[in-house]
Amino acid sequence: PLANGGQAGERPPPARASAAMAAASMNFSNVFLGGKDRALGELRVHDAGFTWRSKLSSKLITVPPSDITGLSWARVRGGHQLRANLKGGANVKFEGLKGADLDALRGICKSNFGKDIGQGEIST
Repeated sequence: PLANGGQAGERPPPARASAAMAAASMNFSNVFLGGKDRALGELRVHDAGFTWRSKLSSKLITVPPSDITGLSWARVRGGHQLRANLKGGANVKFEGLKGADLDALRGICKSNFGKDIGQGEIST
C-alpha cells in the first residue's frame, strides 16, 4: 500500500481543500450589532476572530478567539443571531443572519476557533 492508502498503480483520490483552507474567512453583509445601540454593518469571521464594521460610522468591534468562551445560535426578530459569550461574562450579538448561514458558520468557527455553535434560546 502507498502512504495515501491506495495501491500501486491506482489513481489517487481527487484532492479536496480542507475546511480550514476553504473557510479561512467569510463575510456576512447587513448584520446588526445587537444591543441598545443596534447598528448595521458587515461581519467578518476569520482566524483572528470576529470583526464587525459599521456601515454608517467608523465603529469597529473585534473579538479575538481567546476571548470567546462559547457560541450560540437562535432565531430572533428579523433573522437569526450568533451570540459570542466572552470571558468575564460579557457577550456580543450579531443579528440579521440567515438560517442558511449556520452550516458555514459552524464550519469556520470549528476550524478557526475550535468552538461549536450551540442552540441558544432568546427570552421574550
